[in-house]
Amino acid sequence: MLVKTVLGTLVGVAMVHAACAEDAKDWITVAETSKSVWQAQPGSGSLSNVDGRKNNGYKYLYQIKNKAKSTYEYGQAVVLLDACRKGYGFVYYNGMEGQFLSKDQFVRFGPTVADNIGSTACLAWDGETGKASLVQKDDAWTFVASVKSSGNKVYLKRDTRHKRNFKGKPSVTILSRFDNLRENTFEYTELVIASADCDRGFGTLYELNFDGGISDKWDIALNGNSVASAMGDAVCAK
Repeated sequence: MLVKTVLGTLVGVAMVHAACAEDAKDWITVAETSKSVWQAQPGSGSLSNVDGRKNNGYKYLYQIKNKAKSTYEYGQAVVLLDACRKGYGFVYYNGMEGQFLSKDQFVRFGPTVADNIGSTACLAWDGETGKASLVQKDDAWTFVASVKSSGNKVYLKRDTRHKRNFKGKPSVTILSRFDNLRENTFEYTELVIASADCDRGFGTLYELNFDGGISDKWDIALNGNSVASAMGDAVCAK
């Protein structure tokens, strides 16, 4: 999924839960582009039940201002608490009666609109509990490779690397980011490779979306010259 980079930054997100809604006068700007402004309502943050599980999510009310038309849309942004702890997942957009509308991938502390919307919920939850569910690391993203023809770049988020079982085999996975320089967009995916492939020096590198589905795969040789091989080297590196 490609998402446009955001021009604004997170502002005062702890206030999403701090004030009573009836006392709130100003909406808090969460993200801004040349066309729209996303804002959160102070005092609207609270735990939420997702998929029948009690208090496993966090939600708040948002409004989107269309700058050209001076019109507004309203809804609820919801994230799973597990996504806050892990550092990435989905932000769900619900209607005012709680009905599901859509979802976006988000990565905590990232620069996109969806990143900021999801991160706002996580940081507001942290403010409510008084504990940091995840600490930002300035050097978390590591440059891996660039595409010669376009200059587009691939990065991996080192602090997300962990072991898992994939296709019935012990494997290693890590969060990746593809920067499209011409479109000024980011694409987030997970990369996964079997641990046995890392040990023997060749195999198959899989690209997964945040739902766990396979979006692409490449046959690679570690220490090879392709971009995919460079990605595999980085995933396998301990």
